Amino acid sequence: MDIVDVADVEDSVAQFGERYLRRVFSAAELEECSNGTDMRRLAAHFAAKEATFKAIGTEDDAIDWRSVEVRLGASGNTTVELSGPALGLATRAGIVTVVASVGTTRRHATALVVAERSPEAGPEAGEV
Repeated sequence: MDIVDVADVEDSVAQFGERYLRRVFSAAELEECSNGTDMRRLAAHFAAKEATFKAIGTEDDAIDWRSVEVRLGASGNTTVELSGPALGLATRAGIVTVVASVGTTRRHATALVVAERSPEAGPEAGEV
């Protein structure tokens, strides 16, 4: 689980601009967030990424932020797509499914992410 203050995301965008946006969010995520101008949606994406890092068992600075891609559906559903380093880490840990739920207010975004391990994943898959 993670909670993000929308103002913190606004501050990061104001201070670092495109460099921050392109380091943290994929092109598809930025498009979904009105090309980086919808701060509440950006905060929701950020919270979901942070929660995913926790669920798959890594520190967020250990892998590329864009290897966790969050999609916020119009009907309220949230999907998480893993690629590159995040996918490799999840695979080694025996994680087969990642599900997410996000919520926002004017001031905060929250995300809950659950990573499900395969029943066949033994202790050698590591602690998650």
